[in-house]
Parts: sequence; structure tokens; C-alpha cells
Amino acid sequence: MGEAGTGREGVELACRLQPQVVLMDLRMPELDGIAATRLLLARQPSAVVLILSAYDDPALMREARQAGARGYLVKGCRVVELVEAITSAAAAQTDAAPSGAGAVDRLEAGSSSG
Repeated sequence: MGEAGTGREGVELACRLQPQVVLMDLRMPELDGIAATRLLLARQPSAVVLILSAYDDPALMREARQAGARGYLVKGCRVVELVEAITSAAAAQTDAAPSGAGAVDRLEAGSSSG
């Protein structure tokens, strides 16, 4: 497990540690979570990324999916939703987590809705 202070540090740490799941904050210095996700997946295509954000914004959710994130969770979601998202992502399931009260956006392969 690791913790980084910037998006660039997060990418470097994830490449070095190769965790099963990367929980990436959306807003970080140097690289935001979406740019960091793109960079990480370019370097390590098998990485599984979940975006964590203060913003319950469908446009950001779509952008995260387009960057390759497996899921998008809104800060303040229930702990059980966070645990389910991480567990599902670690199991390499298509759906990162069940949706619930806008806290989690399901990012399904081939889905055009956000």
C-alpha cells in the first residue's frame, strides 16, 4: 500500500508497487486524477484505477471512464460502497461497484451513459 501527494507521485508509486487497485483522487497537484490515470495506464495497461472525487458530476464520470478508470466514487459514499468497489475492481470484474444514491457511478464496458 502507498500514498502519494501528487498525481505524478501516484503514477510512479503505482508503477513501482503494482497494487491490485489504485484509488486515485480526482484533484491533485501536478497531474489531476484523470491525467494520472491515462499516464498510469499507458505505462501499465493492466492497472485497475478507481477515481475518488468530491464532485458528483456525470461529465467527470464519463471523462474518468474514457481515461480508463474502472470506477468513480464520490467522497462521502458509504464505507460499504467503497469496500465493494475496491473488492470488485480487485477481482477484475467489469462493474467496479453497485450504484447507490449517486455515490458510485457504474462504469460498464461499452456503456454510453454516465
